[in-house]
Amino acid sequence: MFIKNNWFDILRKHSIDDIEYFYGYSSLYGNPEMFLMENDKMSAFIIFIYDEKSRSFETPYGYGSFWTNTDDKEFFDIFFASFKEEMLKRNCVAGLIRYNPFVIIPKTSVIENEFVRDIVYIDLKDDFSANYSKRTLGDIKRAGTHKLDFDFSASTGDLKLFGNLYRDVMKLKHASEELVFTDDYFKRLSTLDKAFVVTAKRENELIGGAVFLFSRHTSYYHLSAVKNKKDFPGLSGLLLNLGIEHAHKSKSEKMILGGGMTSAEDDSLLFFKEGFSNLKKQFIIGKMIVNDRDYKSLTAKYDEANPNKAKLFLRYKI
Repeated sequence: MFIKNNWFDILRKHSIDDIEYFYGYSSLYGNPEMFLMENDKMSAFIIFIYDEKSRSFETPYGYGSFWTNTDDKEFFDIFFASFKEEMLKRNCVAGLIRYNPFVIIPKTSVIENEFVRDIVYIDLKDDFSANYSKRTLGDIKRAGTHKLDFDFSASTGDLKLFGNLYRDVMKLKHASEELVFTDDYFKRLSTLDKAFVVTAKRENELIGGAVFLFSRHTSYYHLSAVKNKKDFPGLSGLLLNLGIEHAHKSKSEKMILGGGMTSAEDDSLLFFKEGFSNLKKQFIIGKMIVNDRDYKSLTAKYDEANPNKAKLFLRYKI
């Protein structure tokens, strides 16, 4: 069953209050839909966005995609076979699923699952700060000497201001286009309940910021940027710590910090996040080829025209 509009009743039925499963969050990335299958005991759904131009689907950025309350392989086979059949009717070629690390990963022949990287999370019910590394505690203390003004804001103006800084930083890092979020993205982000940016300013100039998404079971360290890290050492750590403390005070149970930029164990971003927690989960994606002949044809044409580019699963979409 497809649900194209608000699926609040489904989430409420299964006591899902994770913000990344909400319709509002998913709609930041396009026009989301939910494909749902359930019987008396077992349920599963997938939230996705279909792109007619590239004939492909993707689950929204982040982890709010697939959910289930069972590990029954026969149920998964039927669920994904039915979903694939429906996508074939749309002339779909292939699709990508970003699994939630805290939800059962389905095992089925319809989808090829692949480990991407480890992600770090914090148990906010625990004495979380006791697990901070000496390096991280030193960074937080050092950043406190910069004489900056910190604030929590959900205003459109502050989120758009952060967006400008974030794009500048991402472009300097030569990040992929899908990570260089537009001004409109941050404007719509400000309409979400419990989406905040922690800002660090000096004389009203934004020096750094971090965006967090809060909900009772799970909160997220979403985006972060600092204008010049060499001039403000430790600021990224202090911004993250302020968000963690706020989530704890809000009675959130855990915060997902995410992983590194790569799958390497010595990835610098992963190293930064490991300073806050040694708790990890695997981030896994699922690859579904709906039309094998067209997928091979489109990827072959793309590879011929772009021989030196990475062989991403949906590379022909770019």
